Amino acid sequence: MGYRPIDQALRREAVRCVLDEGHPILGVCEMYGVGPTALRRWVEQERRCRSAPPVTAEQMASYEAEMAALRARVAELEEEQIVLKKQLPSHLDRLLGRRRRSSKR
Repeated sequence: MGYRPIDQALRREAVRCVLDEGHPILGVCEMYGVGPTALRRWVEQERRCRSAPPVTAEQMASYEAEMAALRARVAELEEEQIVLKKQLPSHLDRLLGRRRRSSKR
């Protein structure tokens, strides 16, 4: 059996039937035509989301500041990589100079 994309609305409705209305997973699978493994995974993900504490504004600000710092570091490393790639041929010439020259006898 192959992969079949499931509409997000159908997924939310199936999870709601299990968690909020208390229907058994196998019954909901038959009603909506989804596999039991997928539905169990969706239900477990929703349970974790519902039990997780909400993110505070302070936590979000800290997260955004950390992401900005990481993006800046990535940009810096990408610039360094470009410089190093440009310098590599000249360094190789110096290091391997004698071996790279062809001698005509």
